[in-house]
Amino acid sequence: MFEQMIPPQIQIYQETIKPISHYEEYINNKILTSTMLTYAKQAQFIVKSTRDIIDDLNFDTEKFEEFLSTLDDDYDMLENFYDRFSPKNREEQEIKDITNNLLTNLILLQNDISIILSKQYENS
Repeated sequence: MFEQMIPPQIQIYQETIKPISHYEEYINNKILTSTMLTYAKQAQFIVKSTRDIIDDLNFDTEKFEEFLSTLDDDYDMLENFYDRFSPKNREEQEIKDITNNLLTNLILLQNDISIILSKQYENS
């Protein structure tokens, strides 16, 4: 019964990437630059960490496909932000630099998940 209460690992990691969602709040001037910088650093850490442990997660085709879709949406939103954002100070430039790094790591994470999914499909 206790095991049923624990969410799948991939769901836990999917929820931790939420700092990316704050980019939209930042675009709409709902949060301060210093707060956004913190969220950007958190997102960068989580995406890199997820790449490091993705092979160790319990595989669930549906959850991995859902996670891949979420990453794709996040990538599109970040790419749009990156293309439109013109930094005016050092903190904003750091946000832009972190965003560029996030875009790269999101692509790599998407590739990692796609490889895992394709191997799973081949074995089914």
